Order: sequence, then C-alpha cells, then structure tokens
Amino acid sequence: MKQKRKQQATPKKELNRQLTAGGFKRVPLVPFLWLQADGTTYNTDTQRESKPRFIFIQADGQKWKTEKVVLWLFAGIKPRKGKIHYKDGNAANKTVENMQYISTAQMQPEKVNIENLRTALRCFFELRRNEKPVPQNFETRLKLRMIVDNFISTYKYRNEKYYPVFEKWLHKDFECLQRNETATPAEIQRYTARERQMIIANYINRITAEICEGLQVGTLELKPYQKTKRELYNEKIQLCKQLGIKRKQQKPLRFPPEIEKDFAVLGIEKAEKPDFSKVEKLPTGAKLCIWLHRCIDILQAVEIAYPEISDGAKELQKKIETVIENTNFFE
Repeated sequence: MKQKRKQQATPKKELNRQLTAGGFKRVPLVPFLWLQADGTTYNTDTQRESKPRFIFIQADGQKWKTEKVVLWLFAGIKPRKGKIHYKDGNAANKTVENMQYISTAQMQPEKVNIENLRTALRCFFELRRNEKPVPQNFETRLKLRMIVDNFISTYKYRNEKYYPVFEKWLHKDFECLQRNETATPAEIQRYTARERQMIIANYINRITAEICEGLQVGTLELKPYQKTKRELYNEKIQLCKQLGIKRKQQKPLRFPPEIEKDFAVLGIEKAEKPDFSKVEKLPTGAKLCIWLHRCIDILQAVEIAYPEISDGAKELQKKIETVIENTNFFE
C-alpha cells in the first residue's frame, strides 16, 4: 500500500518541480493554482495555462487583479485596495519592476510630449507658426504615419509585442490598413481603451525623442515655418520690382456721372452700392455691371408705378444697357 501511495504522489511532485523550474510560484490559499511573473497561471487540476484578469482567493474571499497577486508573490507586497502605476507609462508592460502601488492623486497617466512632437514634425514638414499638433487630429496622424513609414527605421519596434497596437492606430482610416499589419483585431481588442492609449502615447514619445536626438546631433534640421499671406504678398511685390514689372492696380469703382445726372433729372435715386466685401477680388468692371443691373431693376419698377415718367425711364434704361455692353467685364 505504501508503494502505491508513493507512485501516486510522484507525478504531482514532479509537476510541482517543473512549475518551480519554469518560474511559477504557488498562489497562497489556492493550492491548485500557480502563477508566473508575466501573469500566466497554471491550474494543476485542469492542467491548463491561462492569463486571467482576476484571481479569486478562496480562503480570503477576495477577487484581486492578477497584477496585484504578481506583486504579492514576486515582490512581497500583499494585495490591497488601490491602483497600480506603471513606471514607464506602458500599462501593457506588466513586469514586477514596472509596477507599483500609488494613490489616485499621485497617478500621472502617460501623455504625449507635445513639444517633442511639434519639433519632430518640423524636421520633415513646414508647419504654421501657431500650429499645435494633437495626436487625435487626422492631419497629425497622417504626418506621423509618413515619418514612420518612410523616414524612421522601425525595424527595432516591429518585433515588440505591443507595436501592432500602435501600428493599427497609425493606419486607421487609411486604404492601406492591411499593409504591415501583424496582429488580428481580436488580439488588439483584448487591451482596454486606456491601455491602448498608453501604448500609443509611449511609442509616439519614443519615436519623437529619437528624432529630437538626431536634431541635437546634427543629422536632422528644422524646416522653416509656412509663410504667411503677408510674407507671400511682400515677396511678390519684391519680385515685381526686381523684374521691372509694374503691377496693374485695380480701378476704383465709380458710378458713371452722365447716368447719375439723368437719375437726378427724373427725380429718382440710383441703386445703392452693393456690398462687395466678400468678393473684393472681383474685377471693377464686373462690380459696375452688377450695380447697373440693379439700377435697371429700379427703372423697370418706375415704369409701372409712375406712367408720367415711363418714357424717360425707358430711355435711361437703354443708355445703361449701352454702358454695360461697352464695359470690359474683366477689368
């Protein structure tokens, strides 16, 4: 009987030795559960590995996050209420060295360094002086994608576990979404929204920091800011002076005096000058024609309302039509 008991106990002890050699530790108060530093659990009853989000401690009656149990077994910090802070800002990096308990007031979630991002973009693109790039902006993401795909050698990132999450975000909304995609949506969706944000921010900060280092070393240079409308206008004037070209000034808009006198003779007020503030670049001839057409509309109404001066109104209308025909619409 003793020999049979020894033979039955041997496989279990051997399994325990193998788990210990593989870096597993037995979870206290849960005799059938073993835990590894990366959050992988092994159930000796079912003989299966898994990566649960929570571990239920039966005798304690508590359900703790796997990360807290990892700190308990591998750092000696018993599970307690509170949040876990990730030192490098990457919540996907669940190593013992990267995790610590911290109060909510002290927590600082991973944020994109906007100054580094702006400097990195200026190394490849001409930005506006007051432009503040935001990662959520489509234009900023497009520029980042062009930098990553064409200028930055990302071979050192591509083999990393969490890079596909960043790459998926980088190629979002583009036709070439499938290009360089190394993870299925199911694999990416297993991360929470907060974890994905922290992964994306972490990679943006790493890439922009690398570009800023290249700028300090001298391998990259900042591109000038985009020119303002005033600067472009001044350049145009200066070029005209150098080439001896006289810029054709726009004629002032004036109502024809002979027609204005005829309106006074009939005792009718001409149409008010239209508001051309939204079409300032419209040629003077076109503006005058618009004004004269409004005067014709008034004269047509006068013919019906005041029959005694209808003949004079008709003659003035013909005179205005002649002026419109002789006016150059493009001057």
